Formats: sequence, structure tokens, C-alpha cells
Amino acid sequence: MNSKCVVLEGKEKIEIKEVEVPELKEGMLIKVYACGVCGTDPHVYAGRFKATQYPSVLGHELYGEIVGISQNCDVECINGDIAVGDIVALVPGKSCGVCPYCKELPEEEQICPHRTTYGLNVPMDKYPVLGGGYSEYAIILNGFKVYKVNKDWKFGYGTLLEPVAVTTKAVEKGLKNSEKTLNRELKIVIQGAGTIGLFIAIQLKNMGYNPYIIDIKPNRIETAKKIGINRAILMKEIEQTTKDIQKECMGLGADLVYECAGTLEAFNQSKEFVRRGGTIIEMGNFADTGETNISPSIICRSEYKYIGSVLATAKYYKLAEKVLDSVKEYYEDIICPIYNLDEAQKAIDNVANKKQGLKTIIKCK
Repeated sequence: MNSKCVVLEGKEKIEIKEVEVPELKEGMLIKVYACGVCGTDPHVYAGRFKATQYPSVLGHELYGEIVGISQNCDVECINGDIAVGDIVALVPGKSCGVCPYCKELPEEEQICPHRTTYGLNVPMDKYPVLGGGYSEYAIILNGFKVYKVNKDWKFGYGTLLEPVAVTTKAVEKGLKNSEKTLNRELKIVIQGAGTIGLFIAIQLKNMGYNPYIIDIKPNRIETAKKIGINRAILMKEIEQTTKDIQKECMGLGADLVYECAGTLEAFNQSKEFVRRGGTIIEMGNFADTGETNISPSIICRSEYKYIGSVLATAKYYKLAEKVLDSVKEYYEDIICPIYNLDEAQKAIDNVANKKQGLKTIIKCK
């Protein structure tokens, strides 16, 4: 049996190949339904991650049907027993288990420096060969975890479990590090209304907050409003948008800012939106997008709290499912556009240039 897959051969070089599915020595075989094109995938394609191994199959936001389970399978399902025929989403990263982060800081396993991640550093020159989601089939190695997907969900919705889990952790971290306010609501600004920013807004709305979300794309602002994020603002010139935000926040600025746009410009702008003593959660610049200058004096005198948030551990998937259930009626607004495997280059370009839609996915079956 062969599997069509998208192989990253080197920096900015992908090929569509037919690869023989190896004998199942360990783990499980998944017939991939679809894989999301994460905002980091264009960076992986462009060679901006030192951990990338070539050649390898791209994609980590995958879900599909279990079609084979090895006798020695040690893949853990977070939410129940699994069997052939079940639909699961992959938790795409596995920490090494032996470094200080894994042994001494169990709540920080996602920042293990020796982490193995599907679609990034699972090479094709050894088992499992098919270590990415842009493929008709994928083999999930022992030690990884999966999450059973609701069979009532529409096609492609399962690709959102991983990125939404990332946002549930970020929401938790942001609120934990924000001071309580008296006699007023917490003022929250989200930069970027892509998948990550929008689902942070959705969760905050579900929790009773009324966040602001800003973006330069009118279609994303329209989608946010349609889903019920009433304070969705189309980005104008930075000076005017800053004035608008500060006016809405009683002239002070926001208590909490989530930077989800992923540009140096957005990172620099975040301190324009936050109040003195406020918190900034940096999520967007996961890849190395360059360097910027910031005065330590500004951080000191203004008592800004800059906090990074990246990836998510398996414990956040159950909450991610609840969040997705709360907006599944907006499926058509969220899951678009959909490409075929042969169109992987177009899909990557669409995400890199933010051309159209919200959550770009690749149909694999």
C-alpha cells in the first residue's frame, strides 16, 4: 500500500511523492482525513527552524481514522479507550522525558529542548517514514498521545483541536498573570484575528469577558463579529488605533494584550495598547522573524509583564473540544479554504500571505 504525501526535501523545496507504507512495527496507522496548515508551516517550509529534518513529511495538525494498531502499541488516548475505526487527532509533540524540563518541571514539558514533533523533525529515512500530516496515511509512534474526535463533527473540524488547545493554555496563562480590577471589567486586546487570536477571543467571550480584537483584514473582522466578538476593530494607522483602544480603556490602555499577529511590527505595537503594569502574552512570533529594539527602562518604569506562550500539553485538549463545540455552527466561516494534497504549495502560500479564509486545511483522503 502506498501513501501520497508532501515531502519537504529542503529549504523551500517540496515534492508530492508516493511512498510505501511500512509494516506497522509499533504505534498505530492513521488514515489521515485532513491536516491544518498552521501559521508555523510556512516558516518550516522557509527553513526558519533549526530543528527541521530533511526529508520529512510536513504538517502537524492532523486527524483521521485508526486503521491499524500494533501488538506493542503504546499510544495513549487522553479521553478513553481506542480501537480500529475510531477517529483521533494527534498531540503532535513528545518530550524526551529525561532532561531537567521533563524531570524537574512537569508542567513545562512543552519547552523540552529535545522535543520530537510531527511535521518538523520526524525524518523519512527511518521508521515511521510517514511522520507528518500532509499525507494519506501517518504512523503514530509509541509514546505519543491522541484525542478521540467527535464523529458528529463536520469534515476538517478535528484539525482545530491542536491550535485551540494552544489557545486554552494561553488564555489560562494570561488571566493568571493579570491583576484583578475593581469596579470595572478586565480590558483585553487581541492583536490578530486569525485562528489563534479568534479562538482566544471566543474563549474569553464564553467566560464572560468582552475582548477587543484587531486585524488588518476586513474579512477576519467580519468573521469575528459574526461569531459574536462585538468589539472587532479594523486596524487603521497605529496612532489612530492606539487612540481608539485607549479611549475604550478609559485612557489607560488594556490590562491584558495577546499578540497573535506574528510580526515584529505587531510585537512593537503591543506596548502601545497595554496600560502601565499590564500584561502582554507573546504568541505570534513563534518562528524567528528577526530582532527589534526595546528599552529596558520602559519595561522597568511601566512595570510591563512580557510573557511567552507556546504549544500545549495534552491536558488542554478536553477544554479545546468544549470551545469548538460552542461555535461549531460557524463551521463554514472557520474552515476555509480547503485544498487537496496536490495543492499543498498553494495552501502554504495562502497562509504565508494571509490571502483568504480563516483556517486553511489540506484534504488528505
